[in-house]
Amino acid sequence: MTYDIRALRDKQVPDENGNVLPPEATRGHFKWSVILGEEDDEQLVMIGRAEHFDAAHAMSSSYACASCCPDSTVDSYVTPFFTVEVFADDIVDFDAVEIKEDCYGDRYDSIRTFNVSWNSSDSEVTSVNSSGTVTALNGGESDIEAVFSGRYYYTQECVPQYRPEAGDATHDIQPNLPGCGACRFDPATQRPRGRLRVKPRITSITPARGLIGTATAVTIRGRSFGSNPSVIIGGMGVTYSGSGGSTTQLTGTLNVAADATIGDHSVQVSNKGQRSNAVNFIVQLPTRLVPFDIPDRTTNGKGPVVVIDNGDIVDLSGNVRATNQCGVYQNVAYVLVDQAGQRIVQPYTLIEEFAFNAQPSQTFNLPANAIITDIHSRSRTAPACLGFNEHDELVQGFTVVAGTSRFDLTTLVSIRVGDFMGTRNVFVEISRP
Repeated sequence: MTYDIRALRDKQVPDENGNVLPPEATRGHFKWSVILGEEDDEQLVMIGRAEHFDAAHAMSSSYACASCCPDSTVDSYVTPFFTVEVFADDIVDFDAVEIKEDCYGDRYDSIRTFNVSWNSSDSEVTSVNSSGTVTALNGGESDIEAVFSGRYYYTQECVPQYRPEAGDATHDIQPNLPGCGACRFDPATQRPRGRLRVKPRITSITPARGLIGTATAVTIRGRSFGSNPSVIIGGMGVTYSGSGGSTTQLTGTLNVAADATIGDHSVQVSNKGQRSNAVNFIVQLPTRLVPFDIPDRTTNGKGPVVVIDNGDIVDLSGNVRATNQCGVYQNVAYVLVDQAGQRIVQPYTLIEEFAFNAQPSQTFNLPANAIITDIHSRSRTAPACLGFNEHDELVQGFTVVAGTSRFDLTTLVSIRVGDFMGTRNVFVEISRP
């Protein structure tokens, strides 16, 4: 085989280890070696010859010598070489790296790209393919091992053998071993390891919010929860009681105390000593009412002002609340929201109270996903009707009872309803959010 060293330099052709000759090099040393197949038990010496021709100076030269032995495997490791923490379904690529030493004693790292077997110490925790790609399956720890056959090369020494000549005491030194001076090797099987620590993964909590002082049934979905997981709640006043589940889904109850911390509470699942990512469950404090639009019924939380002379008062559900009335009314709709303006969907009790033209307070037990509807009306049974400038003026406030705790809402509603100087009308405004 013939190689043009100048062409290798000019074209920056890399060697087996990715190294190239410096482009500015004009002289120096290079070495060559041959590595036989895995089935061969000996590396023979290769003779190389360098031919140099200098036409300008009418000179040529020829150099020949045996190469040194191939580079030896002296150690190995895998990358990543530290313990990697991942979540279920994550993928990590491992490489096996040989530490090699050349015949001059210099060492370097070389990624092993052939004849590597990959193993997982716990196939329930991780799986690994033939390329070193690892998939995290379930919570726990697993060693990732690379196995490959390296070789440590050395030159076969020539052991002197004394052979006396007949009739005198002189001796010749002759090698007594075949292959004297040849490169031989010892096996250098490598088993470097890395480690993955796999954590469970939470993908969602439904619902992600719960009313203070109540119990919220939740579903926690994810991966790698195992057969006997535990649920860990951060913050004060929230506990979990489980009713069942699988490795991908847990069902249970988050019990929120009346004095629980308002806002985010981290939720984690622990399996085999490994904690999942944290997903927040939000404790809601009832704070205020906001107008709610029911399609084709309310705009900005209000229905139309209805003037009746001998008609029915009808609520937003289409129910007749009074018949043969003469007066005026308007429907309104609200929903209860928390400290962040998010709707509260758990059941609760609402207490309605009035100031000024005081009317008795009323209590309503509202179901989950409740829409608060109200009718503001002033009327008489026909044929009687409202007198001139006969109207009511009220201020409406609210209290919510959640569990055993009461929470006064910030919302105040100003209401004026009836006859105003001969015109029947309703004025409903939130005077304090």
